[in-house]
Amino acid sequence: EFALADNSCLLDQSGASVRPDPRFIDYIWTLVKKSNSSLIDFHTHPFSDTNVGFSGIDDRSEMESFPKAVEYLGNGPHTSVVLGRNSLDGRWYNPITKTLEPIAALKILGQKLTTITPTSAKRSGWFTDKAIN
Repeated sequence: EFALADNSCLLDQSGASVRPDPRFIDYIWTLVKKSNSSLIDFHTHPFSDTNVGFSGIDDRSEMESFPKAVEYLGNGPHTSVVLGRNSLDGRWYNPITKTLEPIAALKILGQKLTTITPTSAKRSGWFTDKAIN
């Protein structure tokens, strides 16, 4: 299921950051828990073009929120994807090591399987699929 946060779901939005209403977060987490699913958080860095990456704000926010997600929702895998204008990056939270790890590929299922290599995987040369247990 895909849930879009419109302006009514946000406490603050500026050119540099977005702060969702905690009630929206609670709603999303409840949907994820009831469906026994994993959480995938998408957000944009609209000024990034072909080499988007996670910011220091993203790092701090996710190191705070992902352990809470694991505690409430289970081990996941819970992931985060940041979209630039012509690129994306992705990572997942490893609850065993308590670290954020890059995603090797994002696969979009449809009439045709599309595989997108995130920018961090391109930078590291890590192009192989990685199984998440």
